[in-house]
Amino acid sequence: MEPDIYHIFQSIAPRYDRANTVISMGMHRRWKGRMVRTLSQMIPKDSRILDLCCGTGDIAWMFLKGGDSFQVTAADFSPNMLSEAGRKLSGLPGEARYCLVQADAMALPWREETFDAAVISFGLRNTPDWNRVLREMVRVTKTGGIVCVMDAHYPENIWVQRAFSLYFTWLMPVLGGGRKHRREYGWLNRSAKAFADVPRLMGMMKEAGLIHRRYKRFLFGSCVYQLGEKANKRKGTQDDGGPDGRGAGTCRAVFEAVHGGLETKRAVK
Repeated sequence: MEPDIYHIFQSIAPRYDRANTVISMGMHRRWKGRMVRTLSQMIPKDSRILDLCCGTGDIAWMFLKGGDSFQVTAADFSPNMLSEAGRKLSGLPGEARYCLVQADAMALPWREETFDAAVISFGLRNTPDWNRVLREMVRVTKTGGIVCVMDAHYPENIWVQRAFSLYFTWLMPVLGGGRKHRREYGWLNRSAKAFADVPRLMGMMKEAGLIHRRYKRFLFGSCVYQLGEKANKRKGTQDDGGPDGRGAGTCRAVFEAVHGGLETKRAVK
């Protein structure tokens, strides 16, 4: 039976940061930082950025902390994750440059071409329909803007894959979830194992309307980010194919599902 993804993330939110640090031996923040720095160099300094499946707000925090004038909309379907993100982002110098939004990744509540860039980090594989999420990210990104996908993958090398399988099957659920949430972290491991490999994901991004620009692998390919540019449908552009060498407003908004609709709550600073 398919697990209840919503309640998994609701339950693990309070210990999510600590668990990620333990599981990755602290490397996940370096990987995210590398991706944020690369993307920051590809977009205008006053860009409006969507951080989709934002979790506890690591990516949003890095963009706001970077010294540019980025305006970040951090979106997630879990209120508990958004609460953790709010605590992390509160008090930052760029506090007036972000919004927190509860939203469905497969039906984003924004008009076409709203953002200069859209990022999803360790979230795509946990959604029911990867292609639909990618299409939604492309839809809300401006033509010429950047869509970035960062996620966990099982390494392609068979010997490294076996070692990873042992670690992520038996040790990672205990280290990440402890006795109470071991089952939830066991499922997150299975979702990584079932996720699209890098070439397949690259093809999915292209089918969604993106031109492949850059990618970067970490730790034998267990973490990979790929960046694509939203193509101009009339002109088109060729892929680069190589590896990696505007106003969010002053409000914080939380969209809540109410009887199948979306209700907006605002607290204007």
